[in-house]
Parts: sequence; C-alpha cells; structure tokens
Amino acid sequence: MLTGDGAAGAPQHGPFVDYAAFMARRPTAEAVNPAVTELFTITRGPAERNRSHHPATIPDGLTARPFQALRTLVLPTVEHLGLTHDSGRHEHRWIDTHDHSWARLTPQGVDHADSAEHGHSLYATMIELHTQWEQHGRPEITRYGLTVHPDGTHLLWLDTPECIVRTLEPLPPVSARSEGNIPEHRGIP
Repeated sequence: MLTGDGAAGAPQHGPFVDYAAFMARRPTAEAVNPAVTELFTITRGPAERNRSHHPATIPDGLTARPFQALRTLVLPTVEHLGLTHDSGRHEHRWIDTHDHSWARLTPQGVDHADSAEHGHSLYATMIELHTQWEQHGRPEITRYGLTVHPDGTHLLWLDTPECIVRTLEPLPPVSARSEGNIPEHRGIP
C-alpha cells in the first residue's frame, strides 16, 4: 500500500475483501476491454494446436470463484467465458485481450476433453497458475494481499506480506482493440 506521500503504508491493512466488485486493471483510463461478442468472435477462429486430454489432466476448480479472482489479479488481460450449449455440453474459453491468444476447453463426456489454442499457450499458463493455487491449498481471495512499493512494484502475498506469492507484471500497452484490429462480430458461435 502507498500512503499519500508515497511512503510504504501498512500492509496488514492490504488484504482483498470478499468478492467485492472492482474495476479491472487497465493500462490507461481510456483502455476498454472487448465486449463479450468480440471475445466469442476471436475464440471461434481456427486453432493452431488441438489436443485431447484425459480427465486427470483437467484440473477441477478452473472456474471456481477463488481461482477466477486470482486469475484476474495475475493475468489481468485474460478473460474467461463459460458456455453451455443447447445440448448441455459445457465449454470454457480464455482469451488474452492483449495479444488475442486464446484457448477453448470442451469436455467430451466423462472420458476426456478437447482443447484448441491459438497464439501463445494460454491453456498451459492457466494450468500453471491453477497448480500454484492448488499448492497453496486453494485459498480464498481474502487470504491474498497486495503491497505496492514506491517504485511501482506490485507484490501479491498470501496470509502475510512476508509470504510473497509473486511479483505482478506491469500491464501491457493498450491492446490492438483500441486500434480497431479486432474482427467484427458476425454472430455467436
């Protein structure tokens, strides 16, 4: 935390509250996140990689509230979309709004799930973050806190400011969306 004069504040007063709504991190006040329809359009495109996964490799909890809260802190440019098709089939999509990399995960019964990706390996990034969350005991968001140093370094901690989980990366520059480079919406897939 920072005080008004820029000195380090009292980190014991810096934990997150239980599921309050906050404005998402963004690089500038003018930056706008893509609309849901734009996210659908981007994530329905052709994949560069397709894989089939055994259920043991698909972690439960990828859509749990505590994990989603952590994801928004650590990966602020990654959005999640959960879909339920008319057939009852569930699908999850993640998109990095900065570089338009995306991943789709579609369970196929109880046997396996299929994933499709475009751009950097966003599914692997999600699994890595989920593994860390699991190793910490699946903590609720209220166990995390944030210390911001005068030099702008953001440290995410668990339970106490001494237990640093990671240094948060600075936000990337305004995405291509602000430059009009996201395809127009042509209908939800």
